[in-house]
Amino acid sequence: MPSTAGDSGFVISDLHIFARSSLYERYLPLLEQAASRHKVVVLNGDTFDFKRSRFSGNSETAREAAAWLSALCLRHPETRFHYLLGNHDCVRPFVDDLRMLEKRCANLRLSEDTLKIGSSLFLHGDVCDLPPGQNDLSILRRKYEQVQRSSLSIAFAQLVTYSRINFVEHLRHTRRALAARIMEYLKAAHPDELASTERIYFGHTHVPFQNFHYKGISFSNTGCAVRGLRLAPLTFPLPT
Repeated sequence: MPSTAGDSGFVISDLHIFARSSLYERYLPLLEQAASRHKVVVLNGDTFDFKRSRFSGNSETAREAAAWLSALCLRHPETRFHYLLGNHDCVRPFVDDLRMLEKRCANLRLSEDTLKIGSSLFLHGDVCDLPPGQNDLSILRRKYEQVQRSSLSIAFAQLVTYSRINFVEHLRHTRRALAARIMEYLKAAHPDELASTERIYFGHTHVPFQNFHYKGISFSNTGCAVRGLRLAPLTFPLPT
């Protein structure tokens, strides 16, 4: 019997909500539709962007982000939302807000590193920025936890997107190198989760692809909503 939307989950990453360079508003109807049709929605990191936010600072961005996420959960009470942190939304005040929001919203769960649903594993993908042999994600995240809104970063992002040089993302990362680095990290940090994994979904590198097979596991990247790049959310099977 063919599967229906209710038998599958939906994963999306790198919306970079509130960043001026993001086209996230274009994709919100798609997210709403997915939330109404699927039992599970995974927001796989960098859902919000604190460094390039249009708001005045982290406190205001965190308040707006928590309100946005709370409203989404309330509109779809039958849908389970899993929020994974990325490097652009792991600021501590917001993580604290997420912990409180998790207590108020029965259909919201926060994951700071990985998430396992059946034989599918989700992580944001910033582990790919760790130096070879270093598998402690907290070291990498520490420099992002206290990040503040940066006008210089906003201006640079605008320059990059409007000058069409985002294509360098395609040159920086090969699928094989990304898969190998993620496998190295998971073997070191989450070997039990990796043992029963058939599919891995990640974002962060902003170059979407599907079903790249490496050492018996299928890897997929869901892209990015920033102008000049391509967002490519996917569905995944739920355990029966």
